[in-house]
Amino acid sequence: MKLPELRTQQTVLRSGHADVSLYVSESTTLTEDMRCMIRRSPRAAEPPAAKGRPYLPSSLEPINSTAQLLNSSKLLSSDGPTTLMPHKDVAEDKTESCLSHVSAVESLLSRQQYVDVYFVVSSLLTTDNGAAKVVESEERRRLRLLSYRCLCSYALIRFKECCEDGRAALALYRHLQDKKSSPSLEMSDERLHSRVVQALLGALIMREMYNHVEELRLIVPPLMDTSSEPTSNEFFHIPPPPLLEAQESAIPFLASFRRHVAAQRWSDAAQTIDGSATAQSWVKATPLCAMFAFVRLELHDPKAARALLLPYLASLPEPPSWEALSTAPVEHAQLWSHFSSHYVFSTTLLAKASFMSGSAYLNISAALLQRVLRLNPSYAPARLFAEFVLSYEAQQQRIDAAMSANDYPKVLSVTAEMLRMPEVTRLVHAELYLMRTQAQWMRRQPLEVVHEASRCVQCDPKCALAFRLRADAFAMMNREAEATADRAVAMHLHSKVDAVFDELRVQRSRYDTTQVEASAKRHSVPAFTSFQSASAPPRAPPRKRFCSSTRRSDAKSQKCANADLLLPGLRTHYEVLGVSSDAPEVEIRKRYRQLTLQCHPDRFVGATEINQRAALEAFQLLGDAYSVLSDVQLRAAYDVGLLSLH
Repeated sequence: MKLPELRTQQTVLRSGHADVSLYVSESTTLTEDMRCMIRRSPRAAEPPAAKGRPYLPSSLEPINSTAQLLNSSKLLSSDGPTTLMPHKDVAEDKTESCLSHVSAVESLLSRQQYVDVYFVVSSLLTTDNGAAKVVESEERRRLRLLSYRCLCSYALIRFKECCEDGRAALALYRHLQDKKSSPSLEMSDERLHSRVVQALLGALIMREMYNHVEELRLIVPPLMDTSSEPTSNEFFHIPPPPLLEAQESAIPFLASFRRHVAAQRWSDAAQTIDGSATAQSWVKATPLCAMFAFVRLELHDPKAARALLLPYLASLPEPPSWEALSTAPVEHAQLWSHFSSHYVFSTTLLAKASFMSGSAYLNISAALLQRVLRLNPSYAPARLFAEFVLSYEAQQQRIDAAMSANDYPKVLSVTAEMLRMPEVTRLVHAELYLMRTQAQWMRRQPLEVVHEASRCVQCDPKCALAFRLRADAFAMMNREAEATADRAVAMHLHSKVDAVFDELRVQRSRYDTTQVEASAKRHSVPAFTSFQSASAPPRAPPRKRFCSSTRRSDAKSQKCANADLLLPGLRTHYEVLGVSSDAPEVEIRKRYRQLTLQCHPDRFVGATEINQRAALEAFQLLGDAYSVLSDVQLRAAYDVGLLSLH
């Protein structure tokens, strides 16, 4: 099954509005319509616009919740405008109630319950709109509420509404600062204001309104750095964007990055961000992190994509599930829509990056996809990718079972099927080729080991075990220079690769013993005899057939004939190598090298196919004989079997 191509999310690309909203069954303009309806409600007290200072019109009133969130909050009646005229004792009670409401809001924010805060703050702001007289304390309270809702909108990736509330909060802040009789704001209010301005600038940049950023920069005084404040966690665990000065230097890089992504120039996009440390810090703290991770995946660097997405997603709250939103008011689904869309996209991207990083992350990828489908069961990229992961996992289980059972032909068969899967990534290819290398090495097929290991290191040049197995195969073929080079590379990549290789040698010895015992049961003679039993009619062995049919020079033919290899009556490994049964290891090694040099398949590249096949068979018989006689334990078991024949 073809892997889905995850496209860059509309929420991130443009104005913060996705083409298709998640979970929303009503009109997509519901929230905006409700905000416009509240804007038409009377607002008796507006801060006067200072001369020469831009003033924001009353376009920032909140969404009117369908439920009565606070019993003490009196919403405007739909029958007509009403004016709240609190008495003195009522006003005092209202002040105390407002303080408790602010505490409740801050408590919700500390738990990242942004939608609940949005509705509570909107309800309180709606109550203020009907007041006939707004005192200074109410203006301060309104400033804090607008600031809260601005930050909630930023956290919910509703950048348009964040800009509206941010501008309103900025105008009200300047109005309070211009009042000569007004006492200075508290330090907590100053910190909150700094975070609001940063969020406003961040929202403008995310909407690619770079000219507005420049205009705002000219009228905003130097901001307080809240990133290093011990109380920065009070601000709802919302990662603050970089300060204004940092934003100014990063804007050209961010604008260029967005243009490269829109044109699908992935390499240029990555180089743009990598060329600016400020731009990197900005991207990691904003939804552009998902876009940058997407670029890394397109450049076949899944581990870099995972490194970006893991801390970013850990900083975000998990949105409600589809079941929870289906029973909640439609306004809740509307408020969550942009954030949920971005969260689902980013989590699916992390699942794909995890799978592309190798089978070690397969379970993580599956768990992430389960989370995505719990949030949005109809998200097509996640559904298709989940089907692919399940199919791949089933094949992986077949390989593991075959490896445990030492069924290496089945390993080769299943891995061949998996390699034919469309768009399986480079690192996954490397793992499959490594499995095939191990299977061929266990079967003592040096030529195939070299072939599969070479493919593995092409896909993953850092696979130390592939280099070590290929080095051993080169050594079996007497290609010592190449073997030495591969061993050096393997040790450089991983200092403990020899320990892993020794474990594989032990497994291969056990596998050889198992094969010998199984063959002995089948033929009732020791399976370590490489040829037909004495009762079988003699047949010219491969080496003799090969030598008799070779049409090369007389000198080479004479060498082949003088090797005295595999005469019709020979049955033992000692006779294959032409040594006595008590020959020392040095003599066995020397004789093996002499014969393999004469019968090496590389010397018969120009020969006919029959001769090449005969050369390969003879070479493998020599390798089988040497592998048994060069191992002390296998040789002892082999000698015991020979004695039982007499």
